[in-house]
Amino acid sequence: MKGLKKIGLMALSLAFVGAVASCGGSNKTSTAASSQATSSSEATGSISDMYDVEHEITDSPTDTYRLSSISVDYSNATTIFYVGEEFSYEGLAVKKSYIVTHEDGTKENKIITTNEFTVDSDAVDMSAVGTYTVYVQARDGASIKETNYKIEVKSSLFESTAGLTYNAGLQVTYSDNTLIKTSLLEDSSYNYETIINGLNITLQKKTVNATATEVVDEDPITISKSDANLTIESSIDINTVGTYLIKLTYKGEDKTINGKTYSNNVTAFLVYDVTNPIQSITVLATSSATLFEANIDGIDPAANGWKVKVTPTVGAAYTEAYSSDKYELSGVDLFNWGQQQVATITHIESGVSATKIIQINESTTQNIIPYYDLTPTLSDYNGAGNPETVMIGGTDFIYGPLPYKVGDDLYYDSGATYTTGRDTKDLYGSIAFPVRVTIKGTSQAFKISMSTAGQIVVFFASSGDEARDLCFYNEVDGAIGEEIDSTTSSDVKQTITRVTFTADAAGNYYIANPSGGMYIHGFIIATAK
Repeated sequence: MKGLKKIGLMALSLAFVGAVASCGGSNKTSTAASSQATSSSEATGSISDMYDVEHEITDSPTDTYRLSSISVDYSNATTIFYVGEEFSYEGLAVKKSYIVTHEDGTKENKIITTNEFTVDSDAVDMSAVGTYTVYVQARDGASIKETNYKIEVKSSLFESTAGLTYNAGLQVTYSDNTLIKTSLLEDSSYNYETIINGLNITLQKKTVNATATEVVDEDPITISKSDANLTIESSIDINTVGTYLIKLTYKGEDKTINGKTYSNNVTAFLVYDVTNPIQSITVLATSSATLFEANIDGIDPAANGWKVKVTPTVGAAYTEAYSSDKYELSGVDLFNWGQQQVATITHIESGVSATKIIQINESTTQNIIPYYDLTPTLSDYNGAGNPETVMIGGTDFIYGPLPYKVGDDLYYDSGATYTTGRDTKDLYGSIAFPVRVTIKGTSQAFKISMSTAGQIVVFFASSGDEARDLCFYNEVDGAIGEEIDSTTSSDVKQTITRVTFTADAAGNYYIANPSGGMYIHGFIIATAK
């Protein structure tokens, strides 16, 4: 498997007993929403209505200046845009208003025009009709003032022009009323002229009423393939597999609005696919290439030199190297050592599969133990009848969050719970997890005793609809955080994520979630032999 992060321990001198409050706390950042505080001055159409004379601020050893507000003059800026245009604030004038206190205590207002301001247009969506707020901010030292103005995005300039009739669209389909046509590579029955002559083409016009309050659809007009205003472009090559476009453009008369000329052309596209489906694939590998050594990352046929013979529908068969980008391996039990298995190899794009007999032998360098069933075994009761140890997997490698009561039910510290019967619901590839454990906070950490240096694979998911931090640390060193992208939704209740941590030495290590909640589904522990 690819993309695994391997993280070694980093001494941060934080004791586990005190619990880690956050996961790699100093590297967490948060982004607040843009400030939309009420301005002390609203945007106006013209600044000259407020002040007759503009003043220049001059340095004075006795006068003090305080920025009281800012204002914008958008009379020379664009405030009406059309869908698809690019937002611009060119022509916007920004002025700062100062309260000046003189040595004798008298005060006056002074205004200057400034080129030092910022414009926040994040709230503007130029792809959607609507009225939007543009925020403007200026500062003087530590003093920051903000104001705003409105812009409007309309559907089209033509729709806003009273009495105008214009070309609104071109509708084109193949003769069978479809938008996509497919043929096999080198299909001798393909005839470009026949395809084009069979196209159905209609032109849709619209008329704006006299008050520009309503747009009416005219009756569609059928366009002939020989119409002088119609242009058809295509680069279809039946001898090359690919997806091609047929572009049709109908040239209309240009429209002049407010002294500017606008194109009245309309365009439509059709898709033409030239395909060559794969009929079958055959895996080519020597006997020695079907033998693999167990490891926590899975087997890699490419590393053993596998090749795949591909037989297409048209043309001769060809052979290519096995690649995880093109092929997917499934049906392999990584822990069925020394026994023959049937591996399935699937061509990802076409879905065509083949099988190959393989064998996975025990690792010569690592002790690899999977822990997919996290049902605890209770032992070491104290005087109050509470267990002090919850072992997972029946060995001394993994210990789960401790319960504080034993009886008909188990009650776990701070709400950690074991949920069974999940094997048909919680899957990671071909791995099924019959139990999941919900943990919250570092007090519910899983303890993992490593007899030597090695690797710890954790399968986990967020218990909510947001990312969680997975923490990995030991008793004397601080937490190392792994930000995960594990979310829930209405159709996928949880996404199981896999991450690999590296333990640099023998000792006790801990897996926890410092905030929120997290499902732990299973582990793989690999220690050096």
